[in-house]
Order: sequence, then structure tokens, then C-alpha cells
Amino acid sequence: MYHPSSTRLTGLILMLAASALLSDAASAITLRPSTFEEALYGGSYLGMTGDSTTPETLEGTSLVPGYAHATGHAFTRGGSLPRVEGYINVTSDNDYFTLLGSAGGRIDYWWTVEQTGGEPFTGPVPIDVHTRGHVDSSSFLDAGANNLYAQAFIELDDADGPLVYTAQACADVCTPGPISFDARFSGTASVDKAYRVTLIAAASGWASGVGATFTLEAWADPRIEISPAFARRDDFRLVFGNGVTAVPEPGTAAMLGAGALALLGLARRRAGSSAHGARRAG
Repeated sequence: MYHPSSTRLTGLILMLAASALLSDAASAITLRPSTFEEALYGGSYLGMTGDSTTPETLEGTSLVPGYAHATGHAFTRGGSLPRVEGYINVTSDNDYFTLLGSAGGRIDYWWTVEQTGGEPFTGPVPIDVHTRGHVDSSSFLDAGANNLYAQAFIELDDADGPLVYTAQACADVCTPGPISFDARFSGTASVDKAYRVTLIAAASGWASGVGATFTLEAWADPRIEISPAFARRDDFRLVFGNGVTAVPEPGTAAMLGAGALALLGLARRRAGSSAHGARRAG
């Protein structure tokens, strides 16, 4: 016999259990708070900034007839795949001013490895990193870019300083077209030691003259996890500062999916029962 209350309870228990596994309880060390910064500017009529300990999205459109129009967004994202992004488009409608526009942001967050079970372990824990970045400066007409780059700084035990990956289209001279980095590498981390990640995206340019226009985009994101090849992987977990979470383990993701499917099945059964009741009433 179908028991809707039992099905719903099962789904909720599965999802709550998975949420408990994903939550970052207090670590043996205190991690510095994550910071999220955003900035968006397009002419004199589109200027916004954000600076807080939570991710934020800035977006807007500025249209001033006879002067210029601009649109763009700047956002930071936390969660299991932190990301920073900036996009700006500016078009000039006059010959008397040089129009400037910029968008971008920065994220700084800290993480550590915590042992959750098994025999005491003092050796290095293998870490896998996948980091990406992208810039695009392919659209220019009587315009140029001042800065266009995406960067990821990632600390591990295997280097004297942070590993730096950069996609840069503009320094003294701009290189049109998309430029990207997509890096996968492995390193090690020590238990209860804090490590920093910094992500930066910057896109700024200028346009001068009627019809002058540019479009710039930059973004970067990383993915950090304990290596699946590590024999004692289940005895450890990654803990992150506020606003950032670990990549869900396959078992946890499956549990979340099972809970969601159970609730979806309940909703469908209810919908079917309602429709059957309506037909009988008719």
C-alpha cells in the first residue's frame, strides 16, 4: 500500500543526511572569513561596487541618448565551484567623449584538510586541482582595452609560493580573441594547515567616437578535492571558509539525488491522485 507520508519522510531524511555530510563543521583550526568583491562601471551612469563576506551579483544597463549606452555584470559565486566573472559592453554615441567601462571582481578564501577517522596520520594528503580561466576581447571598433585578465592563485605544500595561472589579453598591447587556461595538477596539503585561494577577473576598456564599441569578458574558477587515488581518502575531508563548500563526494551526491527523486515521486503520485479524483467527480 502506498503511504505518501512515509515516502516524503524518507526523501527528507535522505536529503537532510546529505546536507549534514556537506556542512562544514568547525575545524581544528580557525579559517579566515572568505571575502567577495565586485565592481561594475560604464560611463558616468553605471557605477556599482560590492564588498562583503557573501557572494553578490551586480548587473545593470545604462542608456543615455546621444551620449552612450553600456551594459554589464560582475559577480562572485561561492559554493563547491567558486567563480568570479566580469562582462562589459560599451557603445559611444558621440564624438566628444571617451567612454570607459569596466567589470570584474575578486574572491579570497581559505581551506584546510581535516581528519575525520582512522588511525592518526601525519603525512601529506594528495590534492587534485582543476582550475580554469577565460578572457575574450574579440569585439572592438574604434576602441581598446586597458586591462583584461583572469587569474587563479592556489596555495599547496609543493611550491614556495602560490601556483599562479593567468589568461591575459591586454598588458601594454591587446591581443584580440579568446584566451583561456585549463589546468589540472596534483599536489599535497597537510592536516590542519590553512591554504589560500585567490581568484581575480578584470575587464576594462574605452571607446571614442560615434559607433565606437567594445565587449570584454573575463572569468576564473577552481575545483579542489582530495585525490580519489588516495587510499585513506574516506578518513579526511576538506573544510572551507564561509561561503565556500567542498565538492560533493559521489556517495553524498547520490544520496542527495535519491532524496530528490523520492520527493519528486511523491509529487507525481499526488498529482496523479488529484487528476483521478477529478475524473471521478466529473
